[in-house]
Amino acid sequence: MQITSLYKGHDLLGESPLWHPQEQQLYWVDALKPALHAFNPLKNQHREWPMPDLIASIALNQNGGLIAALRHSFAWIDLPSGDIHTQFLIREQDAPFHLNDGKCDALGRFFAGEVSHDKTHPTGQLYCVHPNGKIEIKMTGLALFNGPCWSPCNRFFYFTDSFQKIIYRCDYDLKTATLGKKQIFIQIPETDPSTPDGCTVDAEGYLWSAKWNGHRITRYTPDGQIDQEIPLPIQRPTSCMFGGKNLDTLFVTSCSQDLNETRPLKDPKAGQIFAIQFKQSQGIF
Repeated sequence: MQITSLYKGHDLLGESPLWHPQEQQLYWVDALKPALHAFNPLKNQHREWPMPDLIASIALNQNGGLIAALRHSFAWIDLPSGDIHTQFLIREQDAPFHLNDGKCDALGRFFAGEVSHDKTHPTGQLYCVHPNGKIEIKMTGLALFNGPCWSPCNRFFYFTDSFQKIIYRCDYDLKTATLGKKQIFIQIPETDPSTPDGCTVDAEGYLWSAKWNGHRITRYTPDGQIDQEIPLPIQRPTSCMFGGKNLDTLFVTSCSQDLNETRPLKDPKAGQIFAIQFKQSQGIF
């Protein structure tokens, strides 16, 4: 295993790493700058597109470009221009919520959930955007939604409520996009200063969780036991995703300055993008 700094910039809040298998490059967002990024490891090429508002997460669009969760809307981003079009507004601009992490299921439905600004009475929602543009509310009562991902068999849906320090698991019906009752998969002890953030699932069904303020990535077995922990040279890893030619590289985003913070962390590598290279392929994109 080898850990390298892939992108040495300093994102404020790097999020939503996304591997594009046809282009063989990594996309991600700086939610707070705000900006969309792309990096081609083989060519060592980096591109950046400024965004007009907070951009929380992205996924591939089957017709080209990306779908994105912005502050209060879903939108399509053209590539390579970076132009935004066809926005679907889900909240008023002054609503005490904003969209956060999101990913697509195996049939191309984009799931993205909200952050509720009132953590004492959380009413954030989980949305499902169908390929035809239809939007459904799949869950409510969320405080700080993160880490949506599915088991390789598509029977289970995982997500994190970071404010509660819980990773949940739900039964999932891929045919109908129906979620079963949520159950606690992982509860991080209050004595642990870290918070579970973005997640991904590998080809063996193990869940990888970025630990905000924890300097590490944790791999959990399908029954919720810690299998492996990988120390990182950053305080706040935010999310992770497998990619690379053989899907044997775990890309990790990070944070240097969170929302409402007045100054960046003193950590010199905060906000960089890291690549963890494994000897054998463990990932799926």
